[in-house]
Amino acid sequence: MAYVIADPVDCIHPTPDEAGYDEAEMLYIDPEECIDCDACVEACPVDACFAEDQLPSEWEKYTQVNAEYYSNR
Repeated sequence: MAYVIADPVDCIHPTPDEAGYDEAEMLYIDPEECIDCDACVEACPVDACFAEDQLPSEWEKYTQVNAEYYSNR
């Protein structure tokens, strides 16, 4: 997994320094911490970050996956 430093408020986890990074299937964006700067959209090496209003319908399930990750933290 590629991690690009494009997170001015430290809302993308796990980071390479955190436990579970190597096992993580995806990186998660904390909806409470995110400031909607779109830095991650431009920096994402696999084009998997979208502004919420531009999320393709086939990827909507990941909104819930992301929310569940943060509800368990």
